[in-house]
Amino acid sequence: MAISKLNTLILDIASGLRVAAPQAILAEVIPQQTMSASGSAETWLLGFLEWRGEQVPVIDPGVACGYLAPEVEGIHRYAVLYALEHIVGLNYYAVPLSAIPHPVRVSAEDVLTDDVSTPILCPGVAATVQIEGQSVTIPDFPYLEHQIEQELTRL
Repeated sequence: MAISKLNTLILDIASGLRVAAPQAILAEVIPQQTMSASGSAETWLLGFLEWRGEQVPVIDPGVACGYLAPEVEGIHRYAVLYALEHIVGLNYYAVPLSAIPHPVRVSAEDVLTDDVSTPILCPGVAATVQIEGQSVTIPDFPYLEHQIEQELTRL
């Protein structure tokens, strides 16, 4: 039997970018904690969190797309995501959230072309769409993960 609906999360990223992601990519939502500095010149790499014995890079894809970097004091939770690209040393990464993720079940018919929003011209974004009347972006997860990999090799 074919899957007709996909469990999806709407994530409000701290920079203001709203993204849709498959629910299966979420490892855990964790409360605010101290983030160590990244030492990176890239402003989208916010730092690192200690999570379950690992140093997890924290990225904000909105910053890479021109949104302002969030104030660290304003971040109250993080979504820890499974890395999908099987990159050695990158099992997880996190994104800062401004709200608790909102679950939705979507099918192809539920995802509409977003004619209202100005398209975000950013290589980390695969598409801008409407889901449940909300304008959301669909991240290009492989691109983001390879950007993290490149930056981690520089540090």
